[in-house]
Amino acid sequence: MNRLIETKNVFKFITKEITTKCAAKGQNISTACALRIMKITMQNPEYEFGAEMLTRGQIQQLIMACVSKLTDSIGSSSRTIEMQVYFSSHYATKEEIITEHRRTVLSRTEPLIAEIKDAVVASNEDMRHLYRKLVVVITLLSGLGNPTASTVLKEATAALHSVFPLSELTRFMTLSDDDKMLVSGIRLFNRDSHKGGEGIDDMPTILQQAVAATRDLLLQAIQETQEQVERLTGYLETVYCETVQADSDTLRVSVVTPVIADEELALLKENTVHLIQYLIYLRTLLDDVQMCEKDIVILCSRVTERLLQLHDTVRYRTAIPTNQVYPQFMDLSMSWFSLQNQMIILSTLSQIIYTLQNMAKVQPLSDENIQILSSQQKSTSARISMLDRVKKIKPSKVKCEVLELVNIENCDPKRIQYYGHCAFRFVEMDGCLFPAELSLGLLRYKGLLFAFSSVEAAYTFGRDPDRYYQHGLDIVVRRPELIVLFNMDEQIQNLKPSCKMAMSAVVQKCDSQTQTETHPVPSHIDPTYSWNIWDYKRQAVHLADICKSVTHSTQTVESTKRLHIGVQATPTRSTGMQVMQHSATNTATLRSYIVGLRGNWLRDQFMANNLWSYLPKCTGTE
Repeated sequence: MNRLIETKNVFKFITKEITTKCAAKGQNISTACALRIMKITMQNPEYEFGAEMLTRGQIQQLIMACVSKLTDSIGSSSRTIEMQVYFSSHYATKEEIITEHRRTVLSRTEPLIAEIKDAVVASNEDMRHLYRKLVVVITLLSGLGNPTASTVLKEATAALHSVFPLSELTRFMTLSDDDKMLVSGIRLFNRDSHKGGEGIDDMPTILQQAVAATRDLLLQAIQETQEQVERLTGYLETVYCETVQADSDTLRVSVVTPVIADEELALLKENTVHLIQYLIYLRTLLDDVQMCEKDIVILCSRVTERLLQLHDTVRYRTAIPTNQVYPQFMDLSMSWFSLQNQMIILSTLSQIIYTLQNMAKVQPLSDENIQILSSQQKSTSARISMLDRVKKIKPSKVKCEVLELVNIENCDPKRIQYYGHCAFRFVEMDGCLFPAELSLGLLRYKGLLFAFSSVEAAYTFGRDPDRYYQHGLDIVVRRPELIVLFNMDEQIQNLKPSCKMAMSAVVQKCDSQTQTETHPVPSHIDPTYSWNIWDYKRQAVHLADICKSVTHSTQTVESTKRLHIGVQATPTRSTGMQVMQHSATNTATLRSYIVGLRGNWLRDQFMANNLWSYLPKCTGTE
């Protein structure tokens, strides 16, 4: 269980990466399309993805391969895959469509139904409230009008009261779930009698008009698409030339002098595949619409017949036994529900048709290339005249079993390889699809049926069928949209790497850079290391000599020639130093004074400085 959850998470991661990378390249891909291309790529034996868990490298390889196929396509390859994914996820059988719709309606009305089943009636007011809920549920499930409209609600209440009165509601609460089934045929009868039927649509008329419009729309779309496919097929015939060797009935295919570029040729091939796939889906939908039209005719006649019988039963009678009228009401109700189912089916098919029409648009060729190809294109009558319809494939000239179709019109192309297209041209023209002529016969090889457009093509294929078979698988593997178109999922799954022809592997490229560390391990240099053995021998001799040596020391009693040395130093002074500023030592500044200016007991005036210690000593008057 854990491994299953882990696998789902890996798939979610891969699909998310694919959609993100495609969006970065300007290609919007849905998650379902990414999941589909991932599964197809995993089946491709080219990459050799096993059933075990993928490694990180394989996951990256898978993502790159899917993104490359979705974004590198020149034409309509990605759009074809998108259309195939949409059709496979939305198209279903009639029974599945009806079941899904009924399940949706029941899920929306389930809370109200649960309230009715679990309700507890305690008073008359609760009983009337529960009865109104029954009317609403019956109207919703029957689809006969909007229960919010007062007229519809009153008529539905009256119809229910005639079949299931309020007095029997208590007994209803004791019934089992299987017995709680009511019918609405009485409202349909009242509508036909012009005595009610408010909100009930004229289902037979609406269905007949809708199915006719849908059928005409499909027929017109099929005709237009068929004309486009024939025009593109004619363009492809102008690019290739077929020559027949008269002596061996061998057909050779060669490319005419290139009239268009390789990109335009690839676009032409992909557009052809896209339109053929669209044409197949249109024909499938047309078959369903035609079956729906037949069912509508039968149901409308049944409803009309039942209404006539009911009118005959109740005419000129005031009281009718329930065992006579209730079964007819139930049968009328069931027929009406069947008409509603046909409306659901027709609505679903119309929605699919509308979506496919938007997806069917292809990238057109340039006007210049269209003009060149149209000038060299062969007419339809000329192509038909080249085919000799009298010829049949001779078993003696091929190495395969030859089959002849008795009823060609009823032959299903799904049973023929490449969906009934020429197998020889598909291989020789690298994936071109040309219609085969089934009247020539079929070749059976490895349990598969192959059709051809000419007898010479069948002979060439029949001389070496294995080569053409393997090359055909190689082309289908490289173009994943062909796997769904030809319904070849099982054949691709059974492919082995040894059975495939030369397949080009996806080259993994990325920008990277490396840097080598200069010294990953710290270096250690021994200064005493020597590679010479004689250095070690000399060191050993030196150490041996040291072991034999003795250290001596002496001490004299008194020192000789000892002298007294005197040192005179100047008094300490404060000093300073400043960068880019004048400085000086802190010495005494000489200042001079005149003594005796105001009168003095001294006889004469004289100069004195601040060095008072040097002033002459005065001992009095002379």
